Amino acid sequence: MFNRILVPTDLSELAVPAVKYSLWLAQKMPSTKVSCFYASNRILPTSTPVMLYNDLKKDMLREDMSLLEKHVQQVQQSTGLAPHPGQLELHVENGDYRTALEEVLLEYKPDLIVMGTQGASGLKKYFFGSNTIKTLNQASCPVLAVPAGYSQVSSPHIVYATDLEQWSEEIMKVTALAKLLDAHLSVMHFYRRRPDKEQENHFREMMMLQLKDAIAYRNATVGLHPVPEKQEIKFIMQQMFAEAKPSLLVMFRRPKSWFEDLLTDSYTQEFLYNNVVPLLVFKS
Repeated sequence: MFNRILVPTDLSELAVPAVKYSLWLAQKMPSTKVSCFYASNRILPTSTPVMLYNDLKKDMLREDMSLLEKHVQQVQQSTGLAPHPGQLELHVENGDYRTALEEVLLEYKPDLIVMGTQGASGLKKYFFGSNTIKTLNQASCPVLAVPAGYSQVSSPHIVYATDLEQWSEEIMKVTALAKLLDAHLSVMHFYRRRPDKEQENHFREMMMLQLKDAIAYRNATVGLHPVPEKQEIKFIMQQMFAEAKPSLLVMFRRPKSWFEDLLTDSYTQEFLYNNVVPLLVFKS
């Protein structure tokens, strides 16, 4: 499903869960390349002579590569998750993280980015802060944000939240992922409660039949969740996600969708900061 996974890391303990998650995915997908990426952002004085500058820069890159290798090896040893031969790649750039990321995206062309939502160098703020939408626009591939402190569960459970606008296209990707991870799939749709009870019951019956027929995956359940007029849908969604406790939350981002509002609202950002569930965002 994914040919290359890019894993930005700042080498901190807070970034370890993202590396763990990528190694776990690698075991599920032996043909997938996993590229761990570190931007050191160490700066040499501009007054350094050219020849000396080049030598010092090479030395810095070697030192940073050694740090990255040690970081990944420690994660492997602590988890027992070893990639297949030739599956893991390490990449170091000296410079600003965002600038280096642009270059790495062009070079590797990943179809999945796995990154932490917290980190000493501000990965948390970078993903779920003011640059969230900019980041999702920049990367044409899905982005999987793994919160600090997350530990892999033995029984994967995927929650897919949908507004049903592009259901037929999205469900194919979600079910393919669920099959790949051998996970239980919970499909959740949130809608405004209708004033006419009979009309609402008819809507629920029709939608349940259509959704169940469309899911080509046995280990799946469908939930339709009504939201009263005076309550905000996004707050109800948050409560349901917290109760379901999935190992992965999947959403699709489209311009001017409820997901856009979900990420830009300050209250919801705070919820995502403290969330313990990895969030996979597909760009629809």
